[in-house]
Amino acid sequence: MKLRYWVWDITAIVATYNRYNALLKLIKSFLESKYSDLSFVIVDSSPVPSNIDYNNIKYIHVPSNTWISKQRNIALENVKTPLFLL
Repeated sequence: MKLRYWVWDITAIVATYNRYNALLKLIKSFLESKYSDLSFVIVDSSPVPSNIDYNNIKYIHVPSNTWISKQRNIALENVKTPLFLL
């Protein structure tokens, strides 16, 4: 049996630290592309939380000493789609 998935069945996971401008550039790029329905879970360990507020983006701020493996686990706990992109 062949399964078929659509872009709204995928969540992109982004773990970041002190890359606010690069993060905005990434979000803008996806919103302007044919994949604008893609969902995001962003886990940010920057010292200062970013102000990211879009419909299909869940932004989570964690303490700056959070390791990337923990950030990914937090992101995976917040994925609501059958597939994710890491």
